[in-house]
Amino acid sequence: MSIQWSHQQDVKANPYWRFNSRVNFESDNNGTTNLDPLNTQYFQNNFNSDINLTRSFPGKPVTMGLKAGLKQNSVSGNMDLDLPTFNLNVTRFFPFKALRKNKIGGEKFYEKIGFTYNMEGKNRALFKDSLLNNRQFDLIGKQFQNGIRHSAGMVAAFQLFNQTVTLSPTINYNMRMNLQSIERSYDALNNAQVIDTLRGLGISQDLNFSAQLSTALYGYYRFAFDRDMRMRHVITPRVNFRYVPNMSSYITDNVGVNGAELTYSPYERSLYREPSARAQGRIEYSLGNTFELKTRNKRDSLTDFNKFMLIDALTFSGNYDALADSMRFSNININLRMSPFPSLSFVSRGVYSIYAYDDKGRSFDDFALNNGQGLGRLLNFDFSTTFTLASKESKEIIEENQQRISNYWDGDFQYFAMNPHEILDFRIPWKFNITHTWFFNQNRDTLSFSDERFTQNQNIALSGDITFTERWKIGFNTSYDVQLTQLTQTRISLTRDMHCWQLSFFWNSFGQSQNFLIRFNGTAAMLQSAKVEFRKPPAFL
Repeated sequence: MSIQWSHQQDVKANPYWRFNSRVNFESDNNGTTNLDPLNTQYFQNNFNSDINLTRSFPGKPVTMGLKAGLKQNSVSGNMDLDLPTFNLNVTRFFPFKALRKNKIGGEKFYEKIGFTYNMEGKNRALFKDSLLNNRQFDLIGKQFQNGIRHSAGMVAAFQLFNQTVTLSPTINYNMRMNLQSIERSYDALNNAQVIDTLRGLGISQDLNFSAQLSTALYGYYRFAFDRDMRMRHVITPRVNFRYVPNMSSYITDNVGVNGAELTYSPYERSLYREPSARAQGRIEYSLGNTFELKTRNKRDSLTDFNKFMLIDALTFSGNYDALADSMRFSNININLRMSPFPSLSFVSRGVYSIYAYDDKGRSFDDFALNNGQGLGRLLNFDFSTTFTLASKESKEIIEENQQRISNYWDGDFQYFAMNPHEILDFRIPWKFNITHTWFFNQNRDTLSFSDERFTQNQNIALSGDITFTERWKIGFNTSYDVQLTQLTQTRISLTRDMHCWQLSFFWNSFGQSQNFLIRFNGTAAMLQSAKVEFRKPPAFL
């Protein structure tokens, strides 16, 4: 039996309720047995079905949804059934604003505190398609896992010291309610571990606190040899404190083979699993710098100064984990970007360690300064030179993207802040980049650290994209390893701009990794969720 059903409700039909379906069901989980002479699913291995009902409340930050879904895979013979999934989502709201009766004047600090909440209840089963073909519904029923997950968050942004410092505290709490758990025990007779499945309500939870402080400092320097020349220095320090207490349900007992001690979670096979048991107390820091040279314009009376950016970005970042057992300081990441001309840019990245090392290059828990090894050592370093061929307007857009993304502190954003020419922007009709990169690495794999302490390599990459219609763009990226004298990979991409959505196709045609990827994502959240929408190479062009 084959069922295909697609339904899309008109937006104007009902302002509160939405119903849609996309059903593609094969009872035997195999598209080759379809009797349709024009069978379009003959080579298809995946069949997905979704039926959704959502309820919104205009004027309120609340939405509810109910979903029934089935994922089929004919290669593995698995069926993944959600029957049903209920979701309640409350977007950010500010309850303390209602306490204020007089609306005149600025907001009070407590009015800026916002809350979010999400609840998901799911009944899920993963089973072999043979159980459905043989009508063994009782065995299918035993495969179901169910539970409820609650997530609540608080976020705020306060301006301190006459709005010169921004404090952004956040609190996130998660509670998982599973109706299945496991218990491990040791069978001394057979010298084996026994795992029993328990039925009943079990609760696990986690909580994390974070607070970020950020500001901007401005400095101006004059030069003794030219009083009309100034250098503008902008420093953007950021410090983020993150604390995650250990609230896990992990159990340590002598339940391993031969009675060995083992640490496990009772919910490691449940529907909603809990994170690791380790507590974290991390202080993350970042120090950004930009340097701009200003000279007085003596030829144009309308413009006082000519501006020239000496250093687009010079950042230092790392973290300190106060609850780690050893080596609490992370490596220091150093990034530098200079673009003396709109078509030319220099990017350098380095990783620096402050810990001491032995004769084989292995770090240990002591500072290099205490062992007569100076302030530390440079573990790896690379230097890239990129020449970009594009129109003058396109180069201005590339520079605009660099300045905009540099305000974000996420690691993926930092990559594109250093390499803005790799951002896919439909406002740019065409661009072409050629990049030469020199890599320098500390060799920590040799048996004797004194021999071949450093390794180096070079790479040449060509990349670019062309907008051949208003909404279609094709891109390419190929790289050549100078040491291996061969192409490492070649990637071709095809992207469709769909206003609020974007459809992309990526194909690695040859090289060390040959694959393809089709991705459909919303563009409205592109600069809000870096880990989802921005991806580092080689996954992103």
